[in-house]
Amino acid sequence: MTVHWVAFYKNGEYIPQSKTDTYDSLDHNNLIGLEVYCGDKHLFTQHIEPQQRLIWRRRLEQDVGKDIPNQVLYLCGVRERIRTDKGDRTIQHIAYLFEKPDGGISIHVAGKFDRERNAFFYSPFLKYHEVFVGEKYYKPVEEEYIDKFTKEKKYKTVSKQFVKKDSDVKDGKGET
Repeated sequence: MTVHWVAFYKNGEYIPQSKTDTYDSLDHNNLIGLEVYCGDKHLFTQHIEPQQRLIWRRRLEQDVGKDIPNQVLYLCGVRERIRTDKGDRTIQHIAYLFEKPDGGISIHVAGKFDRERNAFFYSPFLKYHEVFVGEKYYKPVEEEYIDKFTKEKKYKTVSKQFVKKDSDVKDGKGET
């Protein structure tokens, strides 16, 4: 079974996940919800408040040289900045969706990225639209190349860079 999502915007528009409509291409500033499905079955809805940032990932754990099937995991949740008299802190609400060998889904909910409970519960490299002003995000440094077989122009990540976010304004490169 395939796990996929449908994104909902403030203006009533909805966009199902596709090869062209990806998590990174969404307008994260106007999202109000993300419905998660396994095939045609609705699993849950992640509501998104204006002060929250959506997080979505697909992870694949491969055990090379063992007769154990690959483990596929999806994580869906939100990050929120809380202001306190002791300063700002960020909290997460995360649902982990494990694909089971029988085609079903097992859902685990956690209030943080928690590797002590499960090796999959580690914090992802956060993307531009997932962080708040003043936090660092992962920005891949890409290099252009021509595919030998298709002769198409493609890009590959050649290094990792962590950059501090200074505003929530689009910079013309699709980052919001």
